[in-house]
Amino acid sequence: MNMIKRKLKVALLLCAGIVLFTMSSAQEVKAAGVHTVTFVYGTKMNSQLVADGGFAIIPTDTDVTGYTFLGWSDSAFNVKTDKVVLGMYVNNTPYAPSTNAFSSVKKVNNNTSAPFLSWWAYASPERGVPGVTCVVRWYNGWNNELWKTEVVPYGTTLPDPADPCFDGYQFMGWEGSWTNITEDRAIKAWYYRAYAVKYYCSICNECMDTQHIRVNEKGTYPPVHSHEGRTFGMWDKSVDCITGDTNVTALYKK
Repeated sequence: MNMIKRKLKVALLLCAGIVLFTMSSAQEVKAAGVHTVTFVYGTKMNSQLVADGGFAIIPTDTDVTGYTFLGWSDSAFNVKTDKVVLGMYVNNTPYAPSTNAFSSVKKVNNNTSAPFLSWWAYASPERGVPGVTCVVRWYNGWNNELWKTEVVPYGTTLPDPADPCFDGYQFMGWEGSWTNITEDRAIKAWYYRAYAVKYYCSICNECMDTQHIRVNEKGTYPPVHSHEGRTFGMWDKSVDCITGDTNVTALYKK
C-alpha cells in the first residue's frame, strides 16, 4: 500500500512539473498582451498562446476508456490571463450529464466545443431521457443568463437561430451545436463589448456619423467638408483606442 502511495505521489508531482514547465517555457517566448492557456485532460496536455481577449482552440480528443467526458472547468473565450483548464470526467453511467464535446462554434471556430457546464446549469431539474429526449439550454455567454430551455427528441436538428441582440455589445457567434442532438447541451451566444462613438459638427451640432467600436479598438473619422465658409481644422479627440461611449467634435477655422 505504501509503495502504491509513493508511486501515485511521484506521478502527481511529475504531472504538476510538466504543467509548470510548459507554462513557464511558453511565457518566456510570448509577447506582451498574450496569455498561455493549458488544457489538461485524461493523460494529455495542450498549451496555446492566445491574444488578450481572444479564445483558445478547445481540444476534441477527450475520449478516456471507461469514463464520460463532462466538459471543461473553465471557459476558453475572452481570455484575460494565463490559465489551466481541466477536463472533467465521471465513471460511465447512463445518466451522466454531458456537453457537446465534439460540437462546433457556429460562425466563430469550427474546432471549438462548448465548455464545462457550471453549477447553475446542473441545478435545473430538467434532464433528457437517454436515447429518447435531450434538453437544450440557450445562454447569454457574457453573463450566463438562461434564455430558454427546450426538450427535444433524440437526434433532433434545430433550425439556425437569429443573431441575438444585447444592448451595448456586438454579437460574435454561437458556441455549441444544435445539429444531431444526442445529449443534453448548453449553447451560448458570445459578444464583444462595443461602445458608441458619435461624430459632431462644432458649428451646427449635427451628428455626422455614429459607429459602434469594440473595446480597445480604433474608430474611423468620417469625411468632413467646409462649413459656412470655414474649413475643417481638427478633431477634438482621438479615436485610436476606444474604452467607453465617446463624442468627437469636428473643429473648423476661418
